[in-house]
Amino acid sequence: PFFLAARNEAASQDARWALAQVQAGSLKFRLGLLTSRFRAHHPLKACPSCSQEDAATHGWTYWHRSHQFPGVWMCARHALPLQVSSLKSTGVGRFGWVLPHSADLNPTAVASAADSSREALQGFSGLATQWGILPNGSLESSILARTYRTRLEDMGLSGHRVKLASAYCEAIAALRIAPDLCALPGQAREAVHSINRWVFAPQETTHPLRHL
Repeated sequence: PFFLAARNEAASQDARWALAQVQAGSLKFRLGLLTSRFRAHHPLKACPSCSQEDAATHGWTYWHRSHQFPGVWMCARHALPLQVSSLKSTGVGRFGWVLPHSADLNPTAVASAADSSREALQGFSGLATQWGILPNGSLESSILARTYRTRLEDMGLSGHRVKLASAYCEAIAALRIAPDLCALPGQAREAVHSINRWVFAPQETTHPLRHL
């Protein structure tokens, strides 16, 4: 659902068909994951405190769906950085059923991030979670882009691409410490091309993290 909120019904049906046919590689390409710079790598993530509470309450731990969305690196309940499972990423137990276990979870750079970065990632994680529960096709890339342009005009930035790119890089700097958000542009000259694609020449295949 995370990748279909801003895609039309035909794309949603195509995605379901690809999953039914077990054509994961083809699906990743169709959704634009392989060319997005964010990669198609989605590690299993867990909050240590959530796991402790789950074990005490239910007798076992489990993966929280809200933690698995791209861009979510802070637990909404405990405001703690999420840890990633090493099992799937290394190929060990790739096709097995696994539950969160402290011995298999590793901290990321978010764990040592400054308070300002954690605060920014907390807010961003909330946005990503809300995006992930939107119905398929509930957003249109063209309407999103028009909304961005209207706001940029209000801020006096629409006619100054370099100034806009610099402001954008400054705004997202605190987020780039997260594993999948490090692909966000760090310099204005990198940001100009990215902004042109999803603000001034919107495409349906724009990665959701760009919009967020």
